[in-house]
Formats: sequence, C-alpha cells, structure tokens
Amino acid sequence: MVGRKGALFTPGAGRVPDVVAGRADVEALLALGIRAAGDGDEGGTRPLLLLGPRGVGKTVLCTIAEEMAAKAGMPTVTMAGANVATKSELAETLVAPGPLDRVRGIRAAGFGVEAHPKDAPSVEHALAARAKERGLLIVADEAHEMDAGVAHVLTNAVQREGRKNVFLLLAGTPVLDWKRSAWKTTFDEPLVEKRLGPLSNAAVREAITLPLQNLAQGVAVTDEALETIERECMGFPFFVQVWGELIELSGATRVDPALIERMRAGFEDERDKLYRARWRRLRQSGLAAGALALVEEGLGTEPMQSGQVYECVAKCYRRMMGGHDALDGENVEWIVRGLVAEGVLWDLSGGMDEYVAGTPPTMTSFLATRPAPTKLETEGVLWRFLAEQTAETRVDASRVASVTAEGAS
Repeated sequence: MVGRKGALFTPGAGRVPDVVAGRADVEALLALGIRAAGDGDEGGTRPLLLLGPRGVGKTVLCTIAEEMAAKAGMPTVTMAGANVATKSELAETLVAPGPLDRVRGIRAAGFGVEAHPKDAPSVEHALAARAKERGLLIVADEAHEMDAGVAHVLTNAVQREGRKNVFLLLAGTPVLDWKRSAWKTTFDEPLVEKRLGPLSNAAVREAITLPLQNLAQGVAVTDEALETIERECMGFPFFVQVWGELIELSGATRVDPALIERMRAGFEDERDKLYRARWRRLRQSGLAAGALALVEEGLGTEPMQSGQVYECVAKCYRRMMGGHDALDGENVEWIVRGLVAEGVLWDLSGGMDEYVAGTPPTMTSFLATRPAPTKLETEGVLWRFLAEQTAETRVDASRVASVTAEGAS
C-alpha cells in the first residue's frame, strides 16, 4: 500500500505508516473478505487469522481492515484481548449503533455463569441483525488474550449465522496455536491462517524509500545505506519504522553510510529499549534461564527441532531446580509456550516440529550478553508463572463447558 498521506513513519504499536510494504497478500485477503461480506458471498467470507510475534504488524493490518470496511460503508465491531465482553455484553456490542463501534475499553467482569440460556442464542440473533443490510466486519485483535468462553460463543455464532455476510478477523501471537484448542470452535477447517514472518529485504527497501520520495525535497538513499538498514532490521517492521523516522527527522536529502553511522546510536537506543523490556518480562516470569539455554544451544544460528527445544529447556530447569522430579513434562510445555509468547521462539511453519529465533532474530545476540539468572532469582517467579498457566487452563475449560451446557439446555 503506497501513499496513505499520513505520518511517513510510525514506530509505535498499531500506528499505520505511509507505506505498508511486504503485506500485499494479506491486504488482498482483507479486501476479499470485506467485499464478500458486503455481497453476501458465503465462499469469500472465511475467517482470517493473522498469527505472528509482537511487532510484525498485526494491529496495523487490523486497522487497515477497519479503514477498508469504513470506505465500503460496512459496520465494524472491534474487540481486543482481555477487554472483550461477556456473552450478554457481546450481544449488546453487536447491536450497538454507528458505522464503527470500538469496544476496546469494555472490561470483562467475569464470565457469564449467571447468564440465562437465552443469552447464547441472542449473540447469534444480534450478529445476524447487525450484518443483515451491509455485512459486518468483526476484528478481534490480541485474540490470544480473549476469554475462551467468549471466543467459543463468537466463533461458533459466526459459523452458524454469519457465513455469508460476516467477515471475522482474528489477530494474535503464536500462543494461539495452543489456546485455540480451548475455544472448542467448529471453524478450524474453513479458517484462513496467515503466519506473519520477517519482511523481505525488498520490502524493507520499499518501506524506507517510497515514503521518503513523498517528501517535498525528496530524499535519496544510497544502496550501501540501504544494505546497512536491511542488516540492522532483519525484516522486523518496528525497526524499519525507527530507521525511517530517524532519517526523516535528520532533514537530510541524501542518506549515505556516514549518516547511517551518525544515527546508529539513536537506532540502538530504541532497539535496546525493546530488548530490555522483553528481558525484564522473561526475568519476571522465570523464563530467562530457558531463553539463555536455547541461545547457548544455537538458537538464532539455525532452526531447532521441536524435540531439541524441549530437551534443552528440560535440562536447564531440572539442573537448576534439582533433578527430574522437580519439573514434569507438562511444566516444560508451559515454559516453551511462555518463550513463544515472549518472542524468543517462533514456529514459522505452523507444524510445531521446528522452531526458529523469534522476531526480531537479533534478540538472540542481546540475550547472549545477559547474565544467567540464579536459582534464587528464578524459582519463586517460575512456580508462580506455572501455577497461573495451569489455573488459566482450568478456567478456560470450565467457561467453555458452561456455555456449551447453556446452549444445549
């Protein structure tokens, strides 16, 4: 997408830059889904799932979908993560007036265990009524944080009542590979899944050069400078936007390697802020030791087989925690999922048989410089993290069971 006439570069979560490069295939799917929903074409309204680590542009693409729907005169309902509604609130949201109803601020006040059996069908009825005239776009960003019961009701309602005129767009981190199974949804077969990996070097060049051409004075970027930017970004869209903003703010009309070197400190500062925030979350959840063990094992240099990842994590924590009995297979699974959630690991193929370094891959170089956490630093926060994951799984199962029973009664 070229020449949006907004901000040229937007190194912030969800802000749409002037040029969105390297995602033309996804934009085509968004346009197809919205057009099909507006036309009542059942074959073209398959739900779309955008899956990828943080910072690869999922929220940007969700915003682009909303803009497409607005231009088509189609109503949009947008929900995000843990702020999605309970069943009854979801139904109220679907019938809310207005062409674009953002519900990011709705707080889930617990799942509707107290709800009446009629609440589940009311979601379907509200969905059908809202989509009847002009179709409907539903955007569920941060879907990995969505309440499992709400996800169960929403996705199955779309399948039953919205196959022709509702386009459901889901976006989330790779943890959805596991969490979707708790939704007990019927739509996995027709679901279109797009796993968003790093941008190609050609896309990085396009994202840098095309916006700069839109400036009144024009900005020329030498091939040598672009090669440096490509190496530094490694296809990570956030880093592309950081470099672009630095160039724009410099006021230069020619970008050469010397200018890139003068701006390098500014780029590294932004990069390291991101890395330090991720490192802090790893420390706070007890996952830092596992991340360092994987880097030492070779993560970032070549893909790692699934068994190699699990064995590396198990050895690391059993050595730290005191033997095989200290950590069972289920806990190792939770740790691997946590490392995926934090962007350390990335199952780019979707087959769960091979992992690569998360996005951006350069984070492995940063991790290699971190001091290894001690048992005292790790043990308490790790057990708390594992307890939270186990509790969340039980809650997800009970909520889905609750709405299933209500729907059958």
